[in-house]
Amino acid sequence: MLPGDTKAQDWTPALDSALGRIDLTRQTARFEPSAVAQWGGDTYSNPWFERVHDDPWLLPQMIRNERRAVAEAGGSLFELLRLATLRTGEGVRRGLVEDSVKRYRGVSTVPGRLYSTH
Repeated sequence: MLPGDTKAQDWTPALDSALGRIDLTRQTARFEPSAVAQWGGDTYSNPWFERVHDDPWLLPQMIRNERRAVAEAGGSLFELLRLATLRTGEGVRRGLVEDSVKRYRGVSTVPGRLYSTH
């Protein structure tokens, strides 16, 4: 169990009742792709967005899976980038991801260069 995980309240009966009032079920209640596209949904669409809109009732499980995957990445930038790439369908050229400490490497061996009192 991840920090912050709690046993979710079962909203199934209330949800089923509410959907039934408008002649829908969890199997038939879906987003209409053309309606989503009307609001610019296709411009920034990605695999994760499409999956959520294909079956919105899977969202709680999808979020649990994502939280677990990020937690298991263990703070690895490479693993987090890999996860983001898979979810969005967009890659990052390795040459664009710079070494964030490169500019400090040369001065790090000079005493006092990385420390200032003012």
